[in-house]
Amino acid sequence: MTTYKTMNPLGSSSPQDLYDNAENFDHLSNDLQNEKWKDRLGRDRKTWYGIEKQSNQAMLNYGYITKKSFEIGATLDTPNTVLQLESNGEFYRWDGDWSQPKVVPPGSTPDTTGGIGPGKWVGVADASLRGELASDTGAGMIGVTDGRTVQDWLVASDSASYRAQNISKLAAVDYQLRSRSNIGVCFLGDSITAGLDQTSSDVIPPQDGDWATRATMNYPYRFAAFLKDKSGCTVSPFVMRAISGYTAKNAYEKPEWQTSPSCDVVIINYGINDSGSNGTGIDDYMMYMEKLIRQYIEWGCAVVISTPYAGLRGAYSPSWLQWGRRARMMATIYGCPFFNSFETNLMRHGGAVQSDQHHMNSMGYSIFGEKLASMFMAGGLLESYRPVANEYTVWPGMVNDSIGLCDAFGNVSTGMSDVAYIRPKVIGTMPAAADAMISFSFYLDAEAAHIYAKLNGVIKTNYTNGTEWNNNAKTYYSQSADQAVSYGMEKNRQSQTATDYTGVQGASRFIGRVIGRGWHTISFSKVASGGSAYLNSLTVQPIPIGMSVEQMWSGEEERRYKVVSAKKIPSPAGMNGVLPAAITLTTFMLRAPQSILGTGDAWRALARPYNYNSGHAKLIITNSLGAYIECLVLKTVADSPMYTVSILNSTLESAARPTITCQLATRKQNTIVAADSEGERQPWVRIDDFNGGTQLQSQVTGDSAYTGGVFMVFNLTWPGTAPSSYWNIELEGSDWFGNSESAFGAF
Repeated sequence: MTTYKTMNPLGSSSPQDLYDNAENFDHLSNDLQNEKWKDRLGRDRKTWYGIEKQSNQAMLNYGYITKKSFEIGATLDTPNTVLQLESNGEFYRWDGDWSQPKVVPPGSTPDTTGGIGPGKWVGVADASLRGELASDTGAGMIGVTDGRTVQDWLVASDSASYRAQNISKLAAVDYQLRSRSNIGVCFLGDSITAGLDQTSSDVIPPQDGDWATRATMNYPYRFAAFLKDKSGCTVSPFVMRAISGYTAKNAYEKPEWQTSPSCDVVIINYGINDSGSNGTGIDDYMMYMEKLIRQYIEWGCAVVISTPYAGLRGAYSPSWLQWGRRARMMATIYGCPFFNSFETNLMRHGGAVQSDQHHMNSMGYSIFGEKLASMFMAGGLLESYRPVANEYTVWPGMVNDSIGLCDAFGNVSTGMSDVAYIRPKVIGTMPAAADAMISFSFYLDAEAAHIYAKLNGVIKTNYTNGTEWNNNAKTYYSQSADQAVSYGMEKNRQSQTATDYTGVQGASRFIGRVIGRGWHTISFSKVASGGSAYLNSLTVQPIPIGMSVEQMWSGEEERRYKVVSAKKIPSPAGMNGVLPAAITLTTFMLRAPQSILGTGDAWRALARPYNYNSGHAKLIITNSLGAYIECLVLKTVADSPMYTVSILNSTLESAARPTITCQLATRKQNTIVAADSEGERQPWVRIDDFNGGTQLQSQVTGDSAYTGGVFMVFNLTWPGTAPSSYWNIELEGSDWFGNSESAFGAF
């Protein structure tokens, strides 16, 4: 600061210049706010304060000189000297007055020698930061480029690690099951897992550490028995951790359950009590479910989550069903398969399967266990599993993502044969003089499905839950089989006995139907006293439940569709615009409608020896000359391959009408390329089809009698001169909904 600003040269003795010199020296020496000032010649000059600050910063840039310590005491001579507080390991720099060295007496702290903050002691080391980062919230302090924190990434990575471990273990369990090995299963849950029943007459005392009476059969025990029966896989060890009234929190905190059950898989079922007075809210439920999932994965178990069971209370949408939906989302995060227990008894009489509004009786728990076992056998533990929503055909030995096959006794052989009933030429053989069983399990994503098979031999089939285990404690237990939801659509459900499938070999056989969206198992078995039996293929065909039937011609009403097979003779196809020559119609063949075919074991399905075991069809013939012939096709003679064809209406005069005869037929096998015909085992197997001409029912013999399909051959004998024309033919019958191939019944 300069008052007079005379701008006289250096050395001036003017009083004004001497005054300005004194004033400038005062600013140079004593100004502690400004880092520079203007001298009397108008030039910017640094104050001592500015020089000190610049020097201090330069020293700081050179690095810190460390000293020990507040506890020992020290004198700091330069601003880049830092002093350690040994109690926390942190170093502090004095940011205050440096007009003289900073003296720190022994036994001091930053607080007792000036305080902490700007212009006081300032922490310069990372001890505090390291402490904060080491805390359980430290990862949340570090940001990443996508806006999330390291904590967010760690959580995602952590759950992914658990998920990978869980999925790997589930795949191992699936392999063990199909190898008919042991799998250890822990059943973790509340009263539904324990099997609580306090009202039925067949209850037994508390079991497996629970306090309440239990149904004779609960789902874990039926699960183990059904799994062994249908797949050959045993459950060992079998661990029950189920106490009525328990919540997920109770399970996680129970002292006796703080060690691994040493099992391959755990099935967790909580939610009913969590949402009631025993629970502490949805957030706690989710937290403890997650804790349980992680705990059991850490113990080396695969984890399966089951929804809380609702029973008849499902109509009132209890809160635990909504909680179960939340649990399903968590199951997805950790790669846990999800079993919807609510589906198990939806399609049944509630009074037959439950002991109260939301607990089951022995039959209900039994069915629950069978459905859960079906999920395991279907391959439902794997992420690759896909439900059956459309027609699906499988055969023994085929591996797929929708229908799981199990060989319960490990003695079903698969091989290729030119007399197989299906194009892959694979036959599954159940050996003579031995018990044998093939089971197929799947999730049906429809209300019902028809079951067809191509098979041969004396075989017992079963496809209805609630018909294999029954202690018959109550007569109404027999009413536990699945049914349509709507009244007026009652279906006769029954357990099946062994049936002789040796007749009409090669043809599709209608086995029965399954009802209800959910997991199902269909088994084909034979006993040791029988001969060999053969299974070529199984077809599951989803269908509206109102169009489904239990058995063909079983006495109940069947709802069918009108189906027409049509043919134009001669065919205009491939004529390139050239009119084919008119012909005389003397014979033709059309696929037999379902309504014509019969039902029964052995050859009785061919309407032998009883001609009534058949339906009817309508035949319409027209030609380009204007002729119209409408006929009824009906079997009227027992033990005969022939069908009666009666003309009901025609534009032709009676004397000009043809006589028409009809019988069932198939197509002959035709070898297209013989095996090894082109040298060096090429092709390695014979290539053939069934287009080698017509074989009438009266000529059919052999193991693959109807492999070429079931047809009707019509022969026309004309009086006098037969007309030559262009013909249109329609054979109209009835068929089940969406049926791809007409099938003979089985009973």
